[in-house]
Amino acid sequence: VFSCNLLGTMGYIAVLKYFDSVVVATIMLMEPAVAAFFGFWAGLDPLPGLRTWVGNAIVMVGSGIVIYSGSKKTEHIDATKALRPRSNPIGTSTLRHSIVAAERVS
Repeated sequence: VFSCNLLGTMGYIAVLKYFDSVVVATIMLMEPAVAAFFGFWAGLDPLPGLRTWVGNAIVMVGSGIVIYSGSKKTEHIDATKALRPRSNPIGTSTLRHSIVAAERVS
């Protein structure tokens, strides 16, 4: 159990590099419904009762609404204009300082 939990959690953390956190959280909410199908498919558990299916449906619909509404409100910002070159203690940029030093050596 410990290794499965550890590997599963590490998998969720790893995919956060590629997917939005809302999508990953929604997938985590779907685990009980998927586990119910796997348990039935493997012949280990009977299918859950009506209340479980209604609860799973509510979670799925709510998760779909969250993902859909979040995708419409996403704003992309270009932060490259906010970047500035690094400066040395004198206040000039490092690149300019190295070019001036090369000219003095020549």
